[in-house]
Amino acid sequence: MEDYRIINKDKHSSGKVWVIRSGTDADFYDHFRQNNVIAIDHAEILNTESLNSGQLNNQDCEKLLISLGEALGKRFKGKKYKGSNASKVGQVRRFLVEVSVGDTIMTLSPNNFVLTGIVKSSPYISRIPITLSKDKGNNKQCEFFLRRDIEWGRSRSKDSLPYIVDKSLRNTSTIFGIKKPDAVKALNHWLYPFHFIDNEVRCSLDLKTKERISNRDLSNISQKLDDLEAASRFIAEKIKENATGLKLSDFEDELLSFIKDFDQYDLKTQQAFMSPGHQFVQLKAERLQQVIFAAIFALTFSDTCLATDDLSDEEKMAVQLSSELVRVLEEERDSSVAKHRMGLAIPKQIGLEEKKSQSPKKSFPTIKSKGVRGK
Repeated sequence: MEDYRIINKDKHSSGKVWVIRSGTDADFYDHFRQNNVIAIDHAEILNTESLNSGQLNNQDCEKLLISLGEALGKRFKGKKYKGSNASKVGQVRRFLVEVSVGDTIMTLSPNNFVLTGIVKSSPYISRIPITLSKDKGNNKQCEFFLRRDIEWGRSRSKDSLPYIVDKSLRNTSTIFGIKKPDAVKALNHWLYPFHFIDNEVRCSLDLKTKERISNRDLSNISQKLDDLEAASRFIAEKIKENATGLKLSDFEDELLSFIKDFDQYDLKTQQAFMSPGHQFVQLKAERLQQVIFAAIFALTFSDTCLATDDLSDEEKMAVQLSSELVRVLEEERDSSVAKHRMGLAIPKQIGLEEKKSQSPKKSFPTIKSKGVRGK
């Protein structure tokens, strides 16, 4: 398994989350995924020979929306269609204007999987059909011409979503936002098992047991988390005192004494005990302590280390100490039985910001005629 990474959500993401349907019955899910793209279909009435391909600026988007409203009004007349026409224009506006580069995007597969990515481009028009590679055995083409480039992460089962997020997906619109703060927070925990945001480090656990959870096991894990917080504070202070040549064996007794007497807890947790269940952990502290906490959290609840990419020398030293530190803490308070009975595990990384793949180059055919224009 690859090392876990701490994602800096303050740096990498706009914070906005959108869900887009990939056609009727998710017919174009694989088209979106394989081509690193999303597209919307409500403007197909404008897909004529007079339509020019290319990037769309704000003025282009407004002109297109006006043209769409007029075209729909002419074809679908009367009060009967007024609401439907307005809804289509509104959803296209959302796609063109409200979605931004850096936003998180989600789409659902026909077989109950969720694909999540990051928006990488402004909107553009392309009249080249979106197709699948020949080995997929699907010759169906997606001709939705309004598109954006996406960098997709890994897909995960919809069954693993926190309930508050799953409930948000019941909206039947083609494109809609997830805006409730609690839902966005839960989604970030699901997407990024370790992330910095709002001066906190946030970590996630899945609870996979389908049995009733005993109070004794809950208490054991709660005390273990307290130990991790106290130990992270202690090690952070030691690293600041001595930035080189630090050995845990030199102050192990001092560490255990510090943990025993520690009473300045800032750690907060939120649990959802259903199947699957989740436990979300957040710690507001100095950055060095946050990294230490995340490193020992990762090794306590998995056999995987925290990646040291983009960490400072002090933070790398802290990660290097984490294995020995977890061993000492586990000898002092054994949590293996409770972890096993509760089925505790760190969620898999979706792999959004760390992916290096590039979106395919767009090809814009030149169409010299009047109509809605790109740049």
